[in-house]
Amino acid sequence: MRWLYFSIKRRKLVKMREKFFNQIGGLLLKQLISSNEDGVESTKIFSAEDLEKATNKYVEDRILGKGGYATIYKGVLSDERLVAIKKSRIMDQGQTEPFINEIAAELSSFGAC
Repeated sequence: MRWLYFSIKRRKLVKMREKFFNQIGGLLLKQLISSNEDGVESTKIFSAEDLEKATNKYVEDRILGKGGYATIYKGVLSDERLVAIKKSRIMDQGQTEPFINEIAAELSSFGAC
């Protein structure tokens, strides 16, 4: 019985994360990434847990810079690759689209390199 309780609880958590991802513009971001795939070889969306681990829980000494919509952190993935992680500081729904557009512009500039 206990496994049933935990599987239902996990399913609810997954649904809640999916709803939040969509709410903050995740689908728009996925569309922009897929339309830009020819230029960007390794664009990937990671889980929150992966990002926390890569940034050592977003410690201040990992901050590379701050922008209008986000803070940029230095991250180290489990395979030892160094990455830049952009963590949104979106406060309301009106800021979602400009943040996604900022990421899209960055992705297209990487594709041009």
